[in-house]
Amino acid sequence: MLESIKKTETSLIFVNFITGLAGGIFSYIPFIFLKMDISISENILIGIKDLSAFFIVFTFFVGFVIYGIRYYFFELYRVKIFKKVKQRQEKKNKKRILNPKMKPRNPGKEEGHDPCSWFIKYAFRNGTTVEEVIAAWKKAKEGDKSIFDWINNSSSAADVSFDMWKYANFINNRHPEANIYRFYYHSEIYQCLDTLFLLMFMFFACVFVVFLIIQKSVVNIQTVFLLSYTLLLFLFHKLSKETGKACIRRFFLEISVGLTDCEDIKKNKEK
Repeated sequence: MLESIKKTETSLIFVNFITGLAGGIFSYIPFIFLKMDISISENILIGIKDLSAFFIVFTFFVGFVIYGIRYYFFELYRVKIFKKVKQRQEKKNKKRILNPKMKPRNPGKEEGHDPCSWFIKYAFRNGTTVEEVIAAWKKAKEGDKSIFDWINNSSSAADVSFDMWKYANFINNRHPEANIYRFYYHSEIYQCLDTLFLLMFMFFACVFVVFLIIQKSVVNIQTVFLLSYTLLLFLFHKLSKETGKACIRRFFLEISVGLTDCEDIKKNKEK
């Protein structure tokens, strides 16, 4: 029983189900409060019971859609946008060589990013396992002693993400009972929730604006609820992003501990 739960926990099915379940719950709450075509009564509870099979299918569908959106834009940034950004940066660097007095227009921001590419990076790249391991590698090269040795030992930012999966696969093959990917899949859940809450925040922000226009800026309980709910979704978005990053750091720790255990076992066998 416990083994089957562990296998389910470390799977995309579990990730998609939790994401879809959260999407279904957080989409249903405003309909109850605002009483749009439904009211709180026993009929709702009966309706939910009758639609239980549909609800399960819906949660999986939403989960797969969110995961698919994340993966699509992750690859879009890697294949197309990153190359364009790099080309812009190279052109600006050449101009600075010819004109040393040239200063960046927006100091403190990464150059070459237009608003669209910046949003795609923030929404679908920032906080991912690959971005976090590359950021950790850069910190290690800058002298941060708190970074794990296996990250610091990688030769380049491009190699460190490959090394991460190589080491995780190595540990999983040697010690499958360690369940090395557990915290990786936990981070995947929070990454999908991050995207879900961000998209819902944008949707309800638009609904709030439209609602204000229809109500002619009259403040009532529905207006206050929409504003509070929209801000709550943004808070959950930020919380999910940071929690996902924390799970990724734990995944890095699990790899470090697993590699240490493998080295100790190897030394004992040699003795």
